[in-house]
Amino acid sequence: MQNLEESVKLENIQTQRRIGSFYGSDGPTIMILGGLHGNEPAGIIAFQRVLKVLETRNLQFKGQIHGFRGNLKAISNSERFLEEDMNRNWYRYMRRKASDSTIETAEDSERDALLNTILDTMHDASEPCIFFDLHSTSAPSLPFAAINDSIYNRSIVKGLPVPIILGLQEQIEGTLNGILNDMGLPAVLFEAGQHDEKETIDYHESFIWYMLYKLGCIQRNAVKSLQKHRDILKNASKGKEGFYEVTFRYPVEIGDQFEMYPGFQSFQPIENNQKIAKNNRGDIFAPHKDIMFMPLYQNKGQDGYFLIRKIKPIWMKISKWLRHRNIDNYIHYLPGVNEFDHEEQHFKVDKSIAFAFALQLFHLLGYRKERVIDDQLYVSRIKYDDNPPSKEEFFKNVESFRAGEH
Repeated sequence: MQNLEESVKLENIQTQRRIGSFYGSDGPTIMILGGLHGNEPAGIIAFQRVLKVLETRNLQFKGQIHGFRGNLKAISNSERFLEEDMNRNWYRYMRRKASDSTIETAEDSERDALLNTILDTMHDASEPCIFFDLHSTSAPSLPFAAINDSIYNRSIVKGLPVPIILGLQEQIEGTLNGILNDMGLPAVLFEAGQHDEKETIDYHESFIWYMLYKLGCIQRNAVKSLQKHRDILKNASKGKEGFYEVTFRYPVEIGDQFEMYPGFQSFQPIENNQKIAKNNRGDIFAPHKDIMFMPLYQNKGQDGYFLIRKIKPIWMKISKWLRHRNIDNYIHYLPGVNEFDHEEQHFKVDKSIAFAFALQLFHLLGYRKERVIDDQLYVSRIKYDDNPPSKEEFFKNVESFRAGEH
C-alpha cells in the first residue's frame, strides 16, 4: 500500500489555484476545495482522480464541476499554515477589504486569490451553486460532514451515510464555509480521516462521487462502482450515521503548551471529569460526559478538542416543522428573551432569567449563537434557511460584507 507522500508524488500536485474543471449540459455548479490547510492534500488528490475519470470516459454530466487548491504557500511547505489558520478570520478579512487593501499575512494574500477564483467561477456558473470544502484530521477519525444547520444544507447531505455535525460555526469563528453560507452560498465541509492515511483519499473520492449522484450530475449507472462508493462511506462510519451537535470546545491560546494525552480519537465516548490533555497550567479534564471530536495531535491549531452529542431524528423533524410555521415570531414573549433587531432577526437572551434550554430552542428554530457578553446571549437567524439566493443577490451580499455592513 502506498503512503500518502508517495500518492502525492504520483498524483503530481501542482502549485496552481485551479485543479481543473469539467462541463456538461445544464445543471448545478459544483465547486470543490482541497488544501485549505497545507498539510491536508488528500482532497486535492481525490478530485484529480474524479476529474480523470470524467475526462477519459467523457461521462454524461449535468452541470459543471470545478476543483481549487486552497493555501498554495502552505501546500508547498506541507504546513497547516504559514502565519495564521486560513480557515479562520474570514470575517475580519472581508471587513478589512472595506477600507484597507493592505495584505496583513501570507494567508490574506491566499484568501484574496482563492475568493477571487470562487467569485470568477460563479459569475459564469449555472445555478444552483454548491461548495464542498475537503479536509482531514490530525487524529484517527471516522469520515464525517459538517454543515451550518439550514434546511437547504440538510437536503444536500440527506442520505449521506456518515455522521453529520451541526454547530461547528458557533464554536469556530470565521471559517470559509461559515462566511460563504452567510453570503448565501450553500457549503458543506467533509473530513475524510487522518492526514497521512491512504484511505483518507479514498473516502474523499467516494464522497465526491456520491454527491455528484445525489445532486443529479451523474446517473446511478454512470459509474459502475457508485454503490461501492456509498458502501465505502457507510462501512467507514461504523454505524455512527446521523446528526450530532457540538456541546463543547476547548480553546488553545498562544503559549498554552497544549498536549493531548495519547489514544483519543473522534467519536470515542468520554466520561465526566476524564483526564483529556495537559498544558502549562496542569491537567485538563472533560467538563461532562459526551463524545470526543477532533482531538488536536499536531503542533498548530486553536482547537484542543470538541465534545459532541447525537441528536435523535425526531428533533430534526420537529425543528423543520417549527421553522416552517414561523414559531420564532412569538419567542420574544418568553421570559428573558428580547428582540433587538426585528429585520435581521436578532435576539438577546438574559441567561439569568431565561430557562436553561433557551439556546437549544433557538437551535430548533434555526438560530445560532453569535456571542455571550456577561449573562447576555446573542443569537441570530440563519439566512436562506430553505433556499439559497440568486447569484445576483449573492454578489450583492459579497459587496455588503466588504462594505462592513455585517
